[in-house]
Amino acid sequence: MAMTSEVMDPVPRPVHRPAIAAGAAGGTGPPEDPMTTALAHPTRTWTTDPAGLLRLDAAVCGLTGLLAAAAPSAVADVLGPDVPPSVVRWVGAALVVWALDAALLSRTSGRLLRRTVLLAAGGNLAWEAATVVLVVLGAFSFGGAALALAVGALAGGLGVLQLRAVR
Repeated sequence: MAMTSEVMDPVPRPVHRPAIAAGAAGGTGPPEDPMTTALAHPTRTWTTDPAGLLRLDAAVCGLTGLLAAAAPSAVADVLGPDVPPSVVRWVGAALVVWALDAALLSRTSGRLLRRTVLLAAGGNLAWEAATVVLVVLGAFSFGGAALALAVGALAGGLGVLQLRAVR
């Protein structure tokens, strides 16, 4: 393996690349400066992309809703003896409807997307608060309370990320 000056030199040196003249070789002018482009168009990560967070919300609600709607008795058994399967089925169906709506609205932009993400964030934070209230009131068994609190924490965390993404 040959050692070159590029490998041995710890100080990066600028590389000269001649600009393409306007009209020459199909160019429209000098290339964009990568540093300026990076600053002018900041990259969004999954935690700052409102549409991506709404799609994540739709996926989580859809999967949770399908499970609850398809197997309400099993879910009710896990949550506790006082949880009626009919309530689990209705909550599951509502989650599936919301998931479909959120998935469709995640393809929008501007005000509609922002308002939808704010609505989703409010719903997620309300879900977390309602979970805590139900646990305090003793609506769940010990295992059901642990599961409900974990899901509530996930919903609350997603709600906070959604609020940050649209601020």
